[in-house]
Amino acid sequence: MSRANLIYSGGGHCYVLLPNTAAVADTLTRWNRQFNRWLQQQFGTQLFLANAWTPCSGNDLTNTPAQSSPYKELFRRVNRLLEQHKFHRYTAEDLRLLNDAAAYPGGRECKVCGTSAALADELCPWCRLFVDFSDKIQHKSVLVVSRQPSAADDCTLPTLDGGSVYLTTTDRAAAQKRLSSGEPVLRMYTKNTPYSPLPSTTNLYVGDYAASNSMDELAQQAAGVRRIAVCRMDVDNLGHAFISGFEQENEKDPVRRMRYVNLSRTSAFSRQMSLFFKGYINGILEGLQVSIVYAGGDDVFLVGAWNDVLEAAQRIQSNFTAFSCGALTLSAGIGIFDPHYPIRLSAEETAALEEAAKHLPGKNAVALFTPERKAVRDAKGNLLVQPEQGHTYAWDTFRTKVLEEKVGCLQRFFQAYDRSCADKGETPRGNSMLYNLLALLREAENDRINLARYAYLLARLSPGRQRYRRRCFSFPAAAARRADALPQGWSRRRPGCTRPSRASGCPAADALPTPERIRVFFQPAAAPPSQSRCGRCRALHEGCRTTRPRSRSRAGTPR
Repeated sequence: MSRANLIYSGGGHCYVLLPNTAAVADTLTRWNRQFNRWLQQQFGTQLFLANAWTPCSGNDLTNTPAQSSPYKELFRRVNRLLEQHKFHRYTAEDLRLLNDAAAYPGGRECKVCGTSAALADELCPWCRLFVDFSDKIQHKSVLVVSRQPSAADDCTLPTLDGGSVYLTTTDRAAAQKRLSSGEPVLRMYTKNTPYSPLPSTTNLYVGDYAASNSMDELAQQAAGVRRIAVCRMDVDNLGHAFISGFEQENEKDPVRRMRYVNLSRTSAFSRQMSLFFKGYINGILEGLQVSIVYAGGDDVFLVGAWNDVLEAAQRIQSNFTAFSCGALTLSAGIGIFDPHYPIRLSAEETAALEEAAKHLPGKNAVALFTPERKAVRDAKGNLLVQPEQGHTYAWDTFRTKVLEEKVGCLQRFFQAYDRSCADKGETPRGNSMLYNLLALLREAENDRINLARYAYLLARLSPGRQRYRRRCFSFPAAAARRADALPQGWSRRRPGCTRPSRASGCPAADALPTPERIRVFFQPAAAPPSQSRCGRCRALHEGCRTTRPRSRSRAGTPR
């Protein structure tokens, strides 16, 4: 076979065109059994390779006759068989082998996948292999598959005859040396190099853009809060596009309606999809602090500085829309996490966001932060699960209404606010003010919001507020610290005192502005016995008891 037999490959799926012979069917059966047995030995029941095949004719591949749509029926038939294999995975022999395996293997749990095994640097052998191998994929340009083992081998793979082959990542000079030595090399692949001087090589496009492999380094490059973001993207309705994407729905004649639905167009469509997500994506992400975890077929998995991940998602979506001439759309989920949060859990949570985006009518959307969650109450009405407001938007709405309108408004406000504070010598508000506002807004999810508290917090952001407060309260505070310097016969009253002896208020004092009310707390207490001077408005009232002279302590300071 050659690469021309490959119709589609990506996202854990592939379609291959093979000869319809008994030998091919037997080879497929034996290979599937042999490879799944190897997966069971390495990963237990976590991984499984399902396969299915169905016979077809030349008329099926060219969609003849068009009115019966045999090409669409061909894919439906093989997909039904594939689902049946997924529901009947194991033979009796496989089940006996699985039952004989140790239920709780010895060793500690891997910090990445949770598998119990003999660990090295808190990683199981496979996770350690993936860490080392992924770094080599980024920096090496040639992959060699050989039957001869060597010390430089990165991975051992099973073969149909029960043996093994050895995969090595290397550079061009070392690969040329191995070819010249007569080593039994089975395959040789180059990475992102369509034209290579090495003989008999096959080029593989790989999305390998990476600003850094360290989560801490990516978080340090973020603007504002030091967080990373995880983005997962997926093409909407890709299966339907492969089967019926070239159908001319506006044509009534069956022949004209289905004339473009055939194998050649599907194969070309598959190659263009792989070219975008494995080749062009490296240039699209150039200059951003993000790293590709996976990109191929119709899926993208990115991690990086949270603000650059948002920018990367927009770049990919806009370029993909232009690449497909608007015929295809993307949905994405983006979550923000602490750099030390397990990547496995962040991937699962972001997958839920991606699924939430696909539930928006028309898809072509992005879901942010947390998926929507309704409140859960018990029989007595007690709240068991707090509701979460979903943030799912169509891409156009996300750009115009969220980023440009809302985020732009906040940025302009705080930029002007910071400049105003700098001009007046005031200290800008910190993040605590934003967190307080956010906590109040989240109460709206429970159909209630404290408007008075919300208005108070907004009023504290008004220009000149801090200067006004300093003018009002600086004098009493300074005078309290210098209480010994008060003249003889003066008394000191505390603002807001609620002692019973001072419960009687003064209407005249209540009408005074705030600075006057504060200032009159420091006033002479001497007055005629029949008419005491009011400590609040300094007017003479018959029998007023609001300015009873305060006694002094032995140290000479007011109590």
